[in-house]
Amino acid sequence: MSISPKMPPYNLEAEQAVLGSIFLDRETMSKVAEMLKPDDFYHTYNRLIYQVALELYDRKHPVDVLVVTDELKRKGLLEDAGGGVYIADVATSVVTSANASNYARIVLEDSLRRSLINVGTEVVSLGYQVNEEVDILNDKTEEIVLNHLRKRGFARSYSMADVLGEVFKYLETVYAHKGAVYGTPTFYLPLDTLTAGFQQSDLIIIAARPSVGKTALALNIARNMAVQGRYPVGFFSLEMSRQQLVMRLVSREAQVNAQKLRKGFISQDEFSRLTQAFGVLGDMPFFIDDSSTLSVMELRSKARRMKLENDIKVLFVDYLQLITGNKKFESRVQEVSDITRALKGLARELEVPIVVLSQLSRNPETRGGDKRPALHDLRESGSIEQDADVVILLYREDYYNPNSTEKGIVELNIAKQRNGPTDTIKLRFDRDVSLFTLVDTWRTEDEIPP
Repeated sequence: MSISPKMPPYNLEAEQAVLGSIFLDRETMSKVAEMLKPDDFYHTYNRLIYQVALELYDRKHPVDVLVVTDELKRKGLLEDAGGGVYIADVATSVVTSANASNYARIVLEDSLRRSLINVGTEVVSLGYQVNEEVDILNDKTEEIVLNHLRKRGFARSYSMADVLGEVFKYLETVYAHKGAVYGTPTFYLPLDTLTAGFQQSDLIIIAARPSVGKTALALNIARNMAVQGRYPVGFFSLEMSRQQLVMRLVSREAQVNAQKLRKGFISQDEFSRLTQAFGVLGDMPFFIDDSSTLSVMELRSKARRMKLENDIKVLFVDYLQLITGNKKFESRVQEVSDITRALKGLARELEVPIVVLSQLSRNPETRGGDKRPALHDLRESGSIEQDADVVILLYREDYYNPNSTEKGIVELNIAKQRNGPTDTIKLRFDRDVSLFTLVDTWRTEDEIPP
C-alpha cells in the first residue's frame, strides 16, 4: 500500500495475511510467534487479534477464527478488534499459509522502522535539554539506540502463570540432571558445585588484599570460560595494560615462569610450549579493554558495545576502586555505592554475570590472631555487600606467614551468595606462572552446605 511521508510505515495487507495464515495452520503460529510480538502490529484491530491468538497458543489451545473470536468476545474486546465481520474477512485474506514467514518479515521490518522513527524523535528531544550534562545525554542516547537494536528483547511485565511455567521447566531440568551447572562454569569443580556456575545478571565480587592473587584468579576463570567453554569473555583491565595481561595468560598457558618470559631466558622446550600456548589463546573469544581510567558511564557504554559486537557471555572488571563515578559525591563511599548499583544494573541489562575485582581494607592486617577477611573488610564498602549477589574473599596464609605449611594455598571464602550456600574452598596457586589448580576434587553434591 502507498504511504504518505507523514504516515508511519505499516502494511495493512501484510498484517492481515499473517493473521489469516495462523488461522489456517497451527504450525504457522509457532513460526510467527518466534518473529512477532503484538506491538509489531500497527493496526489496533490486528494487534488485539494477534495478542489473543498468542495467549491461546501459549495455553496450547486451538488458534482458529472461531476460537479467537469467542475469546475476544469473552474478554469484551470483540468490537475493539473490529467485530466478527472484520475477523471473518481477515480469515479469508489468504488461501494458503505458505508465505506466512514472508508476510511476518514485512510486518517486522515496518515495526523496526517505526521504532527507528521513535528513536530519532527521542534523541532530538534530548538535544534540546540544555540543563542536563552532555555525558548524561550521551548515555541516554546510547541506551535508546541500543534498545532499538535489541528490540526483540524489550522488557514487558509477566503474569504469575508465565513465571511459574518458566520455573517449573527449570525445576524439571535440574531434577533430571542433578548437580549440573546452569550458569557460566568456571571449570573449577568446587566453585561450580557451590554456585552452579556464575549466574546470568549476577554481580560477583572477588576481593583480596594486594598481591594475594585476585587478578590471577580472574584470568584463570576467564581463560577457562573462553577456552574450555567457548564463552565469549569481556575483560576490562584498568590496572594492567593489555600486553601485561596477555603475558600473564601466556605464562599460565605455557607454564613458563613469567620472569623468564620477560627477560627472554627460555629453553627450547619452553619455546615449544609457548608456541602451543599462542595457538590456544589466539583462538579463544577473549576481548580486552585496557583503558587506564574509566567512569562508570564510559564502562557501561563500552560494555554495551562489547555485548552488541561480540555477544559476550561474561564480563570481568579489574578493579572496582579504579572506576570513577558519574558526578561529584560527598565521600568516596557514596561514589563506590553509586558505581556498584550501576554495575548491578548493567548485569541485568546485558543479562550476563559481571565479575568485579575489589580491594580489601587494611583491617585484616591490623587484627591479632586470625587474619581471614570478612565482609566488613570490603574497602569503601558502602553498598558493595548489598548490591553483590556473590562475594568471594581470598586469603593466603603464606601472605602473612612465609613459613606456613599451607604455602601456595588460596582459600576462597564464598562469604555471600544470594541464592546459594556459603562455604570455603581451596585452590593451589603457582605465582610464578599465575596458575590456579584444584587441591583435590572436593566434595560430592550431598556435602554442599544448606
